[in-house]
Amino acid sequence: MKFTSSFLTTYLDNTVENNWSSFKEHITMLMSTHIPSKTTSKRQNLPWISGQQRRKCRRKHRMYKKAKCSNDPDARSNFKLYKKTTAKEQKRARWQYINNIIQKGFEENNTRPFWKSVKAQRQDNFGIPPLKHNGKLHTDSKTKAWIMLDEFSSVFAREDTSFIPQLHSLSHFSHEGVSKLLSSLDEEEEEDFA
Repeated sequence: MKFTSSFLTTYLDNTVENNWSSFKEHITMLMSTHIPSKTTSKRQNLPWISGQQRRKCRRKHRMYKKAKCSNDPDARSNFKLYKKTTAKEQKRARWQYINNIIQKGFEENNTRPFWKSVKAQRQDNFGIPPLKHNGKLHTDSKTKAWIMLDEFSSVFAREDTSFIPQLHSLSHFSHEGVSKLLSSLDEEEEEDFA
């Protein structure tokens, strides 16, 4: 409330840029204060990434920030080269990890670890997430289908079909008549259609 009253009393005296930056700062502060957040490091939790590779990833991010802030061509080329070598190492480590799982599966006659790793790496997301309807969160498929049906039917209007002209029966066409017309086509005309 304090921000609103102070903003409304001073916005006419400020420029559009000043008003925008003031508003943006306040919204950003509210978001950081009241919206819960969680930092995840999914890439760092991959089983083939070693501690040494994690350190290289952190170094790569530092190099990126330096190259971005300094606009130095050497820093940018160093970052690109380091990024390329780091990506190659991670790719090699990933394939080594997968080969080890496959080899171990053959030795122990157990394919479960391999399929478990494949499932963990899948990034596609199947299905519809939980839907909120009338203030309640629904997770079962049947209820979600009804919620979506209601939503879609609410945005589509029923058309008035009284103005659509009626088609009369096309009974004057017969199988024999069509066959006769097709058989009377010239060979040249048939080649055009082929």
